[in-house]
Formats: sequence, structure tokens, C-alpha cells
Amino acid sequence: MEGPLQRTVEENDSLLLVAWAIDAKGDTVPDVTITWELLDADTDSTPVGFSLDAQRGLISATSPGQGRVRPTVESFTPAEYITVTVTGAPDSVIAAGDLTIVLASGEVTSSKLEVLVYDLTTIPATAVPLSGKSVQFAVVVPDPDAAEAAGFFLVLSPQDSVPEEAPHTVVATTDDMGLARAFVRRIAGAALPDSAVVQANVSTVIGEAVRGSPVRFVVIFEND
Repeated sequence: MEGPLQRTVEENDSLLLVAWAIDAKGDTVPDVTITWELLDADTDSTPVGFSLDAQRGLISATSPGQGRVRPTVESFTPAEYITVTVTGAPDSVIAAGDLTIVLASGEVTSSKLEVLVYDLTTIPATAVPLSGKSVQFAVVVPDPDAAEAAGFFLVLSPQDSVPEEAPHTVVATTDDMGLARAFVRRIAGAALPDSAVVQANVSTVIGEAVRGSPVRFVVIFEND
């Protein structure tokens, strides 16, 4: 089998499993048929969360769950198997704090621009926070290429320095509480605009925008 034995795929996405047959010398055996089998039953209490194309090894994720699959070559079945975990797709994002942030004249780093990413469909009417989801924070006003944007930048941690590339865009990952955050830092002595607009964008792995995205933050710069 190719790749790790633990795989993760997001709901509504797909995953192609690959395996090949080798002989006792370790050489690949050509012209053999490899089929895949699902080892777990899909039940309400222990959902698998995906369908399996046995001939192609294609996983189609439909809902959160977990299941084990393994390949079979003629009469040989390996002892190892692949565990596939389906994670929920994000369907909502909201601000987890203030939408207006004031960066006082004596401060270098703003308070956090924070969002909550969650799933409302897996458990109806229940917001389930999602970890491991990407959130892009990007400055949209002023134009990142404009001179007035040169005096500040975005970071993932208050201690981060100016990034060498794309100082006005960062990608954060949600934590176990479904939260992702970014900060604005000013460059000492640099001219600043009166304010800036930062958007937090969230989409599914298949490129669909999540409800509530983008979340727009306004950062007000207080100058001496």
C-alpha cells in the first residue's frame, strides 16, 4: 500500500487509495487485479462516513465517521489496513470577538482578530467546532500594494516579525475549540492609514465559500 495507514478526508471530498503487488524478491508483479474491501459496518452508532469503489480504491466522503479498508490481491489479503477518518466540512464561520480593533499609539501589536469555524449539519441545530481548518486572513483596505499599507502587517503570533513574502496575508489553522486568529503589527516609525480592513475567509476543500465568510474586521490605528 502506498502512503500512511492513517488517512483523513473532509466531508464531500474524495480520496484515492493506491496499492500494488510485489513478489518475494520485492519486485512489482504486473497484470494483477487489486480490489478493496471495507472492514467495518456502517451503522448509526458507528458511522463509516464514506463509500468505497472496490475496483478503483476511491473513497467518497459523505459524513463524519471512520472505517478501515484494505486491498486484496487474488487469494492474498495483507494483515495491515488503512484507517480512513472523515472530518466534518465547515459550513459556518462567525467572529469570536470584536469586529472593530483599536491599535493604540503606544502599542505594537493589536488584540486578536478571531473567528470560530463550526459545523451545523452533522448534529442538527448543534454547533460543532471544527479543528484543523484553514482560515485566510487578508488585508483588503488599503490595497496591500499601496504605500500606505507598508507600515503594518499580519502575523499569526504577537511575537512574529515581518514575513518576507505576502506580509498582508496569513493562513491560520483552527484549534480544538474551532478558533483561528491573526494579529496586526505596526512597523516602528512608519506612516499608517487611519484604518484597515482585514477579511477572514473560509472555504471547504472543494472550494465552496462557507456561510458567514468573509468575516470583516476593521482595525483603527491611533497615531501620535
